Amino acid sequence: MLPPRLRPWLTPPRALPLALIAVALLGIPWFALGLTADDVTMAGLHGTPDWHPLALFEFDLWMDDRPRMMRAGVLPWWTDPGFAVRFLRPIASATHALDFALWPDQPWLMHAQSLAWYAALVAIVSTLYRRWIPTPWVAGLATLMFALDETHGQSFGWISARNGVVGAVFGALALVAHDRWRRDGWRAGAALGPALLLLGLLSAEATVCFAGYLGAYALTLERGSWPTRIATVLPHAAVVIAWRVAYVQLGYGALGSGLYVDISGAPLAFLARSVQTTLLLGLSQLTLPLAEVIVVLEGGLLGLAAALGALALAGVAWATRGLLRESAAARFFGLGLLLAGMPFGATLPSDRLLLSLGIGGFGLIACGIEAIADGRLTGRGVRLLGGAALAVHLGLAAVMLPARSATMGVLDDLNRSTAHAMAVGPERHAVLLNAPLDLFILYLPFQQEREGWPLPASAALLYTGPDALTLTRVDADTLSLRAEGGWAAGSLYRFFWGKDHRMQPGDTVALDSGTVEVTEVSADGRPVAVAFHTLAPLDEAPVTWLSWQGDGPAPVALPKEGETVTLPAVSLF
Repeated sequence: MLPPRLRPWLTPPRALPLALIAVALLGIPWFALGLTADDVTMAGLHGTPDWHPLALFEFDLWMDDRPRMMRAGVLPWWTDPGFAVRFLRPIASATHALDFALWPDQPWLMHAQSLAWYAALVAIVSTLYRRWIPTPWVAGLATLMFALDETHGQSFGWISARNGVVGAVFGALALVAHDRWRRDGWRAGAALGPALLLLGLLSAEATVCFAGYLGAYALTLERGSWPTRIATVLPHAAVVIAWRVAYVQLGYGALGSGLYVDISGAPLAFLARSVQTTLLLGLSQLTLPLAEVIVVLEGGLLGLAAALGALALAGVAWATRGLLRESAAARFFGLGLLLAGMPFGATLPSDRLLLSLGIGGFGLIACGIEAIADGRLTGRGVRLLGGAALAVHLGLAAVMLPARSATMGVLDDLNRSTAHAMAVGPERHAVLLNAPLDLFILYLPFQQEREGWPLPASAALLYTGPDALTLTRVDADTLSLRAEGGWAAGSLYRFFWGKDHRMQPGDTVALDSGTVEVTEVSADGRPVAVAFHTLAPLDEAPVTWLSWQGDGPAPVALPKEGETVTLPAVSLF
């Protein structure tokens, strides 16, 4: 358990500076990443007619001609005809526009801005903990755990993910304003809270999770009758409803993508996934960050992990039942964690989503540590849980926060290796037979232009998924491809494949390098086998054929006519 001699370091005025210094030092490795993935796309659009300073997350603005982009290979051939991704994030977008206006060639300064936003978030969250947790060292402990959480690294370390931090800053400020109104009688907070929440929503959709914290506040910390409690959060609810209505009416959202569930189009599916996602994120928040690992492995693990999450959360509630009975703050943190997770049913579970959930998670853990320390929670099992929580969220987190930058570094290396291998020059088409992720193709032209590599006449990705790919040369200009599990075989591979998308045998998609013909589909309309017809005989066509080998694409020899070869299954890690 936490030695008493360390408690002075967790009390004001030491606690917050200690947390900020630790973040600054442990965040240094993230500066070495430079521009990665979406960052490269943003840089590539800068200075072009597609550059919109307040609409950098409205990807549909430069993907408006989807058939042309599919022919050129910027979008995969199986892209849903209704695919459109537009996020209403003008405030976050403006922060990136500032980067490119002041220091377009200095990514480290872009990282510095992101880190500054995160430092502001830590300071605001520290204020919340000091207001809600009466014991100073406990509030400081919660602040330090929040600041060092390894899952926050990607939010401030990946430039394009800054929107989540910006939104959380405004969301946390909305909580401060609301609490000052309700506890201190600061009347300005009644209007300022909803206004700050709106600014957060215009920075990142994830800010809607703070509505969960506001609801938890009304249920646990607010005093008075139930109608009075509900009335205090009605202005915030009105802001969320108005934002959502305008969001939909203006055409924002992610359509034709299996990574997202639209609450207005599929409310029951959204509710089911919300419960599953909340349980999984709750498990990751209180134990180890497992969300992304489970999503990558998938294969039924999502449901199992959600069940384990339910058991773990029930176990925590039972073990801390005495604390939850006596402490309104502990009840707020626990209920806030759960309610804040519900909106995330709109997408796949991700460790980045734990950024705001950590406010409730670490507040509850810190309250539990205090109850163990002063004897209100007893038992060997409870003490072991408390010790494990400190080891994971202080010791392990301090090691993993900088190490997490290596994960983004791996993805950046894969993007670069893909772009380099497919930089075959304007006289040839680059056809990648298989890859572990379809997003690599999206970044291709921007990465090649940034590196000064020659762009191909066109690019094409023929398959992405978890299965081995069987190739058969049918005739002089036809290559058959078959994957037993089919295309879009799991959630990770459905960014471009919507839940209602269906294909039929005989469907064709014209590419600049040839034509894809669907020859067999699964029961739910996903291609299982396709034929790729080149514009000239396979051996004579100006095509560089590649397959995924090890850590990137490499040239591959096609089978002879009538022969079959199998490319082994590939994965991200």
